[in-house]
Amino acid sequence: MKIVYIIYSISNLTGIERMFVSQMNFLAEHYGDDVTLLTYDQGDAADGYPLSEKVNHLDFNIKKFHIYRYPRCIHPLVLWKWNRKLRRCITSTVTDLNPDIVVCSSYEISEMRIVLSLKHVKRVVQIHSSYLQSGGGFRTRHIEKSIVLWYKRNILFHRIVGLVHRFDKIVTLTQGDAELWNSPKVSVIPNSLVIKSSIGRVVREKKVVAVGSLLMVKGFDMLLEVWRKIYRKHMDWHLEITGEGLDESYLLEQMSDMPNVRILPRTRDIADRYLSGEIFAMTSRFEGFGLVLLEAMSFGLAPAAFDCDFGPREIITEGVDGFLVPVGDIDRMAERIEYLMDHDNVRHQMAAAAVEKSKIYHPDKIMPQFEQLYKSLIEPVV
Repeated sequence: MKIVYIIYSISNLTGIERMFVSQMNFLAEHYGDDVTLLTYDQGDAADGYPLSEKVNHLDFNIKKFHIYRYPRCIHPLVLWKWNRKLRRCITSTVTDLNPDIVVCSSYEISEMRIVLSLKHVKRVVQIHSSYLQSGGGFRTRHIEKSIVLWYKRNILFHRIVGLVHRFDKIVTLTQGDAELWNSPKVSVIPNSLVIKSSIGRVVREKKVVAVGSLLMVKGFDMLLEVWRKIYRKHMDWHLEITGEGLDESYLLEQMSDMPNVRILPRTRDIADRYLSGEIFAMTSRFEGFGLVLLEAMSFGLAPAAFDCDFGPREIITEGVDGFLVPVGDIDRMAERIEYLMDHDNVRHQMAAAAVEKSKIYHPDKIMPQFEQLYKSLIEPVV
């Protein structure tokens, strides 16, 4: 098969880039598919995750995400020019490549519109957030009550949903999300583990680990409230958050009077962060899936997660390989984390069960589902 993937860039260290790269690498290396990646905002930036030599990569160097460099008054004109150039680049390149499948994400409206305009190809959109997040309605504390948020929830949301429903196939990460999209075109394929976990003999610290973008949707403000209830009785434990984002200064201010808590920048060696801890905390308000939760489980951390839409409840079996807590229940989350801190045997048993659960998401089990899905779109039904 000839498959084209389109994404703005793979230079960032976030989940969607990691999943796109892992898919492309697997399909090219294991099935011999002819895979091409088209990016438009990467330029000379290095790949965030290593791309296989068997995957062709073309970048159009349009830099749409650099709009902030221009005066706000001319933003509409600049975006119009960039979108016209992006349409020409994608259309001409896809026409020359003549692929069977074109895959994109739902993050960029202009990108989806261009893909939907392509002829003689099957078009697939992958939802790496969720139906509930499609309008970008929960990003940072700075816009929660602004007209920007109103626009995203009441106009942008419906535009995105309308475009997604026009694709030949919609791929969601969870069954819960698939039910909200309510379309016969939906297929559920969860994220797979792409970091090889090797636990062996490691010296773990008394540490609660959390990973994610420093945005309101990830709920680190609530995690710090949880920590405020815990740390005085557990001064030998530490909280370590790995991530970057717009709300970092707010979180630093919130934690300024609490000891034993720190925020570390993103890293390509996230495995070391997982291996250094005992407990993993996820306090997200929403999730597309919760890949970091799955990764932490594969590295033998006992997880406690808010039962948010969607992901955690489809990964964790309550009381067996982790704890699920109602979203926003600070007291219950503090109680669960304290319980894991105070009961070594329970923590170790739960961590071992988490490792076993994570094996369900090995690439050899997940990635073939994409190959089967794409073949089903181009092969005639017998």
